[in-house]
Amino acid sequence: MSKLLKAGWIIMDYACAIASWSVFYIVRTTVLEDKAFVPNQPFYLGITLVPLGFLLLYTLQGTYLNVRRMYRLKTLQLTLFSAVVGSLLLFFVLILDDDVQSYRSYYSAFFILLSCQLLFTLIPRMALVTWMIHRLRLQGNGFRTLMIGGSERALAVLKEVASQKKNVNSFIGYVNVNGTDRTLDTEMPYLGHTQELEKVLASHAVEEIIIALEPSDHDRLQKIITKIHNFSIVVKVLPDMYELLSGKLKMTNIYGALFIELNRDVMPLWQQAVKRFLDIALSIIALS
Repeated sequence: MSKLLKAGWIIMDYACAIASWSVFYIVRTTVLEDKAFVPNQPFYLGITLVPLGFLLLYTLQGTYLNVRRMYRLKTLQLTLFSAVVGSLLLFFVLILDDDVQSYRSYYSAFFILLSCQLLFTLIPRMALVTWMIHRLRLQGNGFRTLMIGGSERALAVLKEVASQKKNVNSFIGYVNVNGTDRTLDTEMPYLGHTQELEKVLASHAVEEIIIALEPSDHDRLQKIITKIHNFSIVVKVLPDMYELLSGKLKMTNIYGALFIELNRDVMPLWQQAVKRFLDIALSIIALS
């Protein structure tokens, strides 16, 4: 489902970029330049290359890393940023050398380009994100979630999460820490001990983990985090564990109960891409 959503999102963005550039090109030709619009080579070249450029920008933003976890505010931020940056690049690369009667035409062209790109991209994205969130909130369609902990505290967390109207977690089972806490047996399947955590994660397609430990078990938290490290899984802990992992966590309550989410994105994707490019370029220069 995630791969299908990602492919659909990419196709939608590409189609929106084509529509945006087409409308801008037609308006610029007929209104700003006062000419009849006739599809020509620059037009077809634009609707081919400009959307590819925006897709590259979206990829560097990390838009397609996990589209199921997109929410409306994040979508708005990413779309606004990409529309402004992309429009500025297009303005200086393709529009600034146009023959115009006054500089007002430049301002008008940039405003029309930015408006087209923002509206044509934002509205379909918001509609898709709203639909995805609605589906996630349906019972059984949420993120496949594993609970770590089997005590009364874990039971209280489970009830709090389940009571949220905006809950997007579908619990598939739990593992306990000391081997004796089985309070959740009546609520969900028991999948084993934390010593078997890697095996459980590999065999149950877990998407999210909620760690609800008793204060006496906090010394085991780092060992549990180490076991999870090699899996692409969202990890959430209770707020009172924050001091134990200070600097590695971020607050999150987008979909319901307040948790602290383990932040693995030490470096944004665009910075990773720039760093990788510089590493390769400098290596080539050093070897030449």
